[in-house]
Amino acid sequence: MNLIRWAAGAAAAVLLVLVGVWLGGRGANHPEPAAATSWSPTSASSTITDPPPPAPTTPGPGDENTTPATYDSACGLSGGTTELLTRAPSDVTWRNDGGWYFPLSPSAGPGTGSSCFARTPAGALLAGYTISMLVDGLADDFARVVTDQTVPGVGQTVRLGQGALEKPTTVVIPKGFVLDRYTTDEATMSFYLTTAGQDVTCSFSVQWYENDWRLKLQQNGNTPGGCIAAPPIQFTPWGP
Repeated sequence: MNLIRWAAGAAAAVLLVLVGVWLGGRGANHPEPAAATSWSPTSASSTITDPPPPAPTTPGPGDENTTPATYDSACGLSGGTTELLTRAPSDVTWRNDGGWYFPLSPSAGPGTGSSCFARTPAGALLAGYTISMLVDGLADDFARVVTDQTVPGVGQTVRLGQGALEKPTTVVIPKGFVLDRYTTDEATMSFYLTTAGQDVTCSFSVQWYENDWRLKLQQNGNTPGGCIAAPPIQFTPWGP
């Protein structure tokens, strides 16, 4: 797997050591980081092909004003809205788990344990953050989380083969988000994070799959689709 390649300089090198594991790093198995301001994952050398995404669910003729039952999540959270977030979800509280914070919302999820999110922009946002944190070292049952909460395909297979990461020792705190793209079937978001005094922005994608949002892993097993060692230019404040 490739390491995240940060901007050249001492501060970036320190950040790589502190959050490399959380951002998908694998320690000594990686090459030395190259000097760059961002990175894009490379395709894994595998002949496995990703399955096509489930067909979008849309209202039929004459049903334009109804919300199909399939918009409900597996645990019954209602969904279907495509109204983009212009502010942080108002009903979110933060659960402190040994210094790590997880968002909880009665309307957006999770509705069951760490899974079952509403098919809404807020549900996608909470799913992207929660699942990525769990996959990258915070899950009590790594194999179950990857199998049940990431999209099947090359990335999932690679990540299961890599095994669980050790729990990071340096806490990552969310400071904000940008919902880059949203449909009722897929969403892409960026999280503004901070750790050890360093700012990071990482992008993630989720897909609606079997009545829940699942994280889309990169083909090399990484959770983020890209990271930069800087805050977003514009973002919505969000965090504990």
